[in-house]
Amino acid sequence: MTIFDFSWRDHCDRFASEGWVHIRRGAAPAFLDAVRRFIDEKAGPPLSGPLIRGAKDQLLFEFPESTDVGRDLFDVVAPLTGLRRATMTLAERHIMVYADEADPNPAPHKDRLSSQIAVGISVEVPADSHVVLYPDDERNVNPYYASTGLRDSLEPEALPEVTLRDAVAAEIHDEPGDVIVFGGSSMWHLRRHSAGTVNLYLKMNDFDADPLGEDPTTDARRAHTACLLHAAGEAFTVGPRARASQKRELKGGK
Repeated sequence: MTIFDFSWRDHCDRFASEGWVHIRRGAAPAFLDAVRRFIDEKAGPPLSGPLIRGAKDQLLFEFPESTDVGRDLFDVVAPLTGLRRATMTLAERHIMVYADEADPNPAPHKDRLSSQIAVGISVEVPADSHVVLYPDDERNVNPYYASTGLRDSLEPEALPEVTLRDAVAAEIHDEPGDVIVFGGSSMWHLRRHSAGTVNLYLKMNDFDADPLGEDPTTDARRAHTACLLHAAGEAFTVGPRARASQKRELKGGK
């Protein structure tokens, strides 16, 4: 099942010049329906833990079996954004369900380091809900690998509500089925009037970072690595004995 209903060629120049792109009705209708079915029928309990923050429930999205992440996601996002396709990793695949009590005017934030590129697919968007990006200012990358706690490390005068006070913001009034692509770890962003909004966020990088273990290939790669380590351990422990035995045989000993 395809994820997108657009050609990356139509938008790569805009992304290269602006650092973000908003694609109206960019999600394939069948995929959007699949996301809604997942929310209605298959969603498990909300994600929790020290790395999951914010006034929203976050659900781990499971792709339809007919979706090929490499073909349907990476092969589109890589040429669109300039990421290296060979080393792309899907670091997050969360459905965001914003709570009714969510702050209508939150402070800007940046995603963790592994969210080099964030792809937001709008599922349900109330009338006043919209995304705000700051594409031209304070574009240094969040250095925190697994945490989203960049704000906690900043002095009061370095907080984005201070440094971005006179910055030009890009306001994106998205609708269901829209796709927004931007530098998640390097661009301050927020969603105003988010209560009741539902988004699917797919966040990826091209430096093989998967701090939450959410790339579909991670389990297989972990198992393969364990096999290699086991084989290396066997060679280390058995090898010297085998060599000693061979030496004794060459000398005619036992």
